[in-house]
Amino acid sequence: MNGYDITPEVSVVVPMYNEEESIADTVHQLRDALNRLTEDWEIVLVNDGSTDRTYEVAAEVAQDIPEVRIVSYQPNGGRGKALRTGLAHARGDIIAVGIVSLPDITTGFRVPVEEGELAIGARLRNLRLYYTHY
Repeated sequence: MNGYDITPEVSVVVPMYNEEESIADTVHQLRDALNRLTEDWEIVLVNDGSTDRTYEVAAEVAQDIPEVRIVSYQPNGGRGKALRTGLAHARGDIIAVGIVSLPDITTGFRVPVEEGELAIGARLRNLRLYYTHY
């Protein structure tokens, strides 16, 4: 990204709860996918009251990747609170939500989104990523 004050083209919000083992790989996968799409992006990690080292591991990753920002709170508030918090902190023109526990989180990370369009993706029975456009 060109600087912290520049609005990124894409924000990816990633809720986290006790993800110390997988968050670094998830962020690196997202970084690689986002770099293929655009130069202007950010990843907003939301630490939803983790009781393990999720925050510390995420902070180590964020030191090496300036496009990563972390929002953290205690106690655990659930996925809904984590999503609302992340969406409130996301600055991108396009906002996506990532899920840490999905294998290869970036599969299908190339959906064109035009102004006013909504794209929803879900993994169905670990078979493929499915998108619906509105």
